[in-house]
Amino acid sequence: MRRKSKEQEKQDKISASKARGVIALILLLLLFQTVTFILNRISYRDEDNFSTGSSRQSIDNGGNSSTDVNELSRRQKDYALLRRVKEPFLFDPNTISQDSLELLGFSEKQALTIIHYREKGGRFRKREDFAKMYCVSAEVYKELEPYISIKGESYSKAGAVIKNRYSNGVGKQNSNVDLINQSSGGSDNLNGSNSPALNSSGNNSVLNSSLDSFRKQTSGVLVDINSADSLALVSVRGIGPYYAKQIIKYRERLGGFVSKEQLLEINRMTEERYKPIAEQITVNASGTRKIDFKKLADEKERSFREFLEHHPYVGYHTLKGIELYVRSLSADSLTKVTSEELLNQLLFYQLLSNEMYYKILPYVK
Repeated sequence: MRRKSKEQEKQDKISASKARGVIALILLLLLFQTVTFILNRISYRDEDNFSTGSSRQSIDNGGNSSTDVNELSRRQKDYALLRRVKEPFLFDPNTISQDSLELLGFSEKQALTIIHYREKGGRFRKREDFAKMYCVSAEVYKELEPYISIKGESYSKAGAVIKNRYSNGVGKQNSNVDLINQSSGGSDNLNGSNSPALNSSGNNSVLNSSLDSFRKQTSGVLVDINSADSLALVSVRGIGPYYAKQIIKYRERLGGFVSKEQLLEINRMTEERYKPIAEQITVNASGTRKIDFKKLADEKERSFREFLEHHPYVGYHTLKGIELYVRSLSADSLTKVTSEELLNQLLFYQLLSNEMYYKILPYVK
């Protein structure tokens, strides 16, 4: 009987421990559900408030705002955009190019939204119309509003800002850049005829003289795309800030241009845009970086290997195949073979396509 009572007491203790564990688990579950419920209620309330505010904004902005956008994310993007706008310039939203919009700080998607609005027949008749675009927040509009100059509007805030800026000597160093950015991506309109502030008599002599000086300096001069900096590139009609940046990036990846036609390989460079550009540029290929695949046999040539990994005509996967082939050759064979002969071997063993062979050939000769 005593043994039974001890076993029974032991079982009772185990049962009591289990019961306490179950109760604690239930309490934790209830606490978790309560916290989740409270957080959801707060979230729904915030969403309701934002939905109401967005609906009002949609009405105020002519229906261009969406009610399902996260306001916090929107504001973060706006502040990031404002940080990118280091030096705003005078612009007409009816004629400004995508390149110049991106220079003002807009993303590619935002710039295209404005361009597509114009292509569908949309027009900005006054400054306030620009603020109605969904991609233009109140903060961004406040920053850019003094620089908006719409054809037909009277000379006012925009002209005053530009006049004061240059009359006080501020920004004179970059005056040529700002004047170019005012044009449609640098392609035309360099005389600024679409800008009433620039045409205001007696108020912008500094701007006009800077523009005349810049045009005299660049008129009839062919720009070497291998040595030109961004300022020289945007002086070419058809090259705006976006394309100047892309040309320099692509030039670095190539190791220099060997022909004008290579500009057609740049992202978004169309035949239509290229043709007038080709008449204003030249290519001095004497300083281009040569490609000697024999260097791949030397493990110390890390910088050359990295250069080929990012080269538009080689790339990582092609490089691996070429590297294996080069290292399979004996030291004596590498000494005897020329760079051009090695390139022919790579073509023969199909480590390079016909297209890539002829593109790389000028860099090997």
